[in-house]
Amino acid sequence: YQVNLNCFCSQDSTVIENGIFDGYDDITRGLVNYAIYDDSCENVLTYVTKVNLGGQAGITELEDSWKTWYDGESLVIESASKGRFTIYSSHGTQLMKSQVLQGENTINVNLPNGLYLIRREGGSTVKVFIGN
Repeated sequence: YQVNLNCFCSQDSTVIENGIFDGYDDITRGLVNYAIYDDSCENVLTYVTKVNLGGQAGITELEDSWKTWYDGESLVIESASKGRFTIYSSHGTQLMKSQVLQGENTINVNLPNGLYLIRREGGSTVKVFIGN
């Protein structure tokens, strides 16, 4: 998975790795590439690439026009351009019917803490959200 747009609120890769459950923890899981941001969550300091995703890694995902975060109460999806979004559990079960965002709109979804996959239809981007 590629989660370069997810800020983990830490510059310590050990802290970030402890919050990611991936193939290094369970061989049946995939690996997770991520970015380490500064304290403002605005500037990327470095990328951690565990698996080459065939040219889709790195800067490519940072140019995407949507982002997601946890605001303390719910998962927020914000898109600057039109897109259809679906949320899945870490096991691939669809948790939310696809919703369309029409630029500068947001979706707020109350979900229990956990690992979620957010997919934008028509694109190859899949993002992982890890709740507190």
